Amino acid sequence: MKFSQRIGITPIEKAIQVGSIDNDLRNSLWSLLTAFYWDTFDKNKWSIGSRVDYISGSNLGGLFDALWLHYFKKPIDTIPTYYYDDRDGLGVLRSYFFKAEWYEVYDFVEFVSIYGPKEKLNKFIDACNNFFERENSGYRFVDGKIIEISSSDEVSEIENAIERSTPYYGVKQHLSSAITLLSDKENPDYRNSIKDRYLVSDR
Repeated sequence: MKFSQRIGITPIEKAIQVGSIDNDLRNSLWSLLTAFYWDTFDKNKWSIGSRVDYISGSNLGGLFDALWLHYFKKPIDTIPTYYYDDRDGLGVLRSYFFKAEWYEVYDFVEFVSIYGPKEKLNKFIDACNNFFERENSGYRFVDGKIIEISSSDEVSEIENAIERSTPYYGVKQHLSSAITLLSDKENPDYRNSIKDRYLVSDR
């Protein structure tokens, strides 16, 4: 506990963040993206005075293609040529992230987890969930999707149910489908999510 918390100046625990995101959580998520993805860029920035940090052909080239094609929905020939610096690829992503609405931050984090290098996926999701919990976010990664959740126990129960269903393909599909239907906050399909859940419990 910090000094300011011990003497009652700052709250020991902040309110649950649902429908919002504070600077602490936004900064933490960007730091995770940096550690797990942005810092893994595999080209040197300079070589004898010439830049070699081309996005095309790099280990993150596929992710940039996916971001431009499916996330930003911009022509892929507008992808910056170079990776580093404010006006280049990484700078464009950073500028977007720190201006994004709270829900766009979650969209972006989820998208990168899906289209980024797969060897980072599980550790990245675990790290995100740790920060979600630390910063009192009302959201967690469950089965590869960010959904609204009420407690860490609920996350564990859902993940355990999915893990136990692995040998039974149909059961796992119903559980994953229920999560997808519930996580759509614009058009949540409660009826079918419940149906999927009960189809599992009847087995």
